[in-house]
Amino acid sequence: MNNNDSDISLLGFLAVEPMHGYDLHKQVTDLSGFGIVWNIKIGKLYAMLNRLEKEDYIRSTTTKEGNRPARNKFSITEKGKKTFATWSVSPVNRGREFRITFLLKLYFSIRTGSEQANKLIDSQIETCNSWLSVSKAMVNKNKKAKAAEMFPGIVNAYRKIQIQGYLSWLDWCKESLKEGNK
Repeated sequence: MNNNDSDISLLGFLAVEPMHGYDLHKQVTDLSGFGIVWNIKIGKLYAMLNRLEKEDYIRSTTTKEGNRPARNKFSITEKGKKTFATWSVSPVNRGREFRITFLLKLYFSIRTGSEQANKLIDSQIETCNSWLSVSKAMVNKNKKAKAAEMFPGIVNAYRKIQIQGYLSWLDWCKESLKEGNK
């Protein structure tokens, strides 16, 4: 997961309501949701929030409550809302992004509703099917390779099987969402 994806994923929480960094960290690390996919230390979270603010995706205001020290409260900007909306419904473009980035997108889609989750899943299925076509062609191309040249075929067979696994899991997700709506 690249920094941009991880930074942008934080916008999903701020789209719901403005938050202090500590409260955001509690939500991000909650093991019954977001935290089961991705673990982040509070120092890194503040660095990410700083980048998001510099890029005008969020704004911070300093608040003081009683005798407590002043704290920053973060809220999403219009630019941040648009960026998050686009990011959250777009399929991932590489298999290595599936394990974290796609799951984070799915987390927010499910929170928004099963219709958005199904759209994301359908879009990812379409993307995976194009990966699979390319992978199958590469596997077929490498079938007649000599032993010393077999490694690319082995790698492409691995990718093909991995993509088939993604597709199987995405189908399972769609069925689970249907069952959850009954």
